Amino acid sequence: AAKVGADETMMLLHWKYLDESLPRRLQGQVGFYIVQLESPSDAGRIAKALDAEFDNSSDRTLTETEKAFQTEFVRMMGNIGLLVRVIGSAVVFAILLVAGNTMAMSARERTMEIAVLKTLGFRNRLLGSLVVAEGLLLTLLGWVVGCGVAWLICRGVETAFSTYFPVF
Repeated sequence: AAKVGADETMMLLHWKYLDESLPRRLQGQVGFYIVQLESPSDAGRIAKALDAEFDNSSDRTLTETEKAFQTEFVRMMGNIGLLVRVIGSAVVFAILLVAGNTMAMSARERTMEIAVLKTLGFRNRLLGSLVVAEGLLLTLLGWVVGCGVAWLICRGVETAFSTYFPVF
């Protein structure tokens, strides 16, 4: 059984073979190293030692934990939280406008039915309640279907992008 939170999407290979396949100008360069530690409490000390080793080289290093690296990777994409909130708010506002317009159109299109019901003795309050209840029922049904589809999409995103978004 795999450890919870372990990255199972990584592929390790012999660097020399990959390096030979690159153009000459890119050969001999490395983007990042992964160092496995005996104890997480040693991370700070080892990070300082590794960075000190390359302080005076032309290729200085920045050593950080895997969690910090992933957080920085996600942060490079911008303020995703704000973007999602702004887009989500605009979508909710648009949905409210559409729902209100749909309810008003539904009531306007049923003038004949409402006239018949009034002739039969239905009160205005009851007729208004029926129109609002229908709108609420359709809205709730749409909400349930939409949340179900969103849940399925989120499960797919979580599975496909767990390396980039470890806590989705």
